[in-house]
Amino acid sequence: MTTPVLELQELTKLCGDVIGVPAPGPGDNFLEAGGDSLMALRIAALLEERWGIAIEASDVLFAESFAELYTEVLGFPLGHG
Repeated sequence: MTTPVLELQELTKLCGDVIGVPAPGPGDNFLEAGGDSLMALRIAALLEERWGIAIEASDVLFAESFAELYTEVLGFPLGHG
């Protein structure tokens, strides 16, 4: 099985679509951008559905930024996306 590839831009777009923010940046914080616990659950479910990446909603809620979620939680190198 191959490792799923998710670009940072795809992650921020996905989060922005769920939150209702047109273009969040990699340094933006999920909660400060308007996210809440139900939205975090939706993002976790979409990551699993689309990329096979399983995370907890709390990972989305407590990441300092989308870039941190991408690198620290998902384990992708920042230069990747």
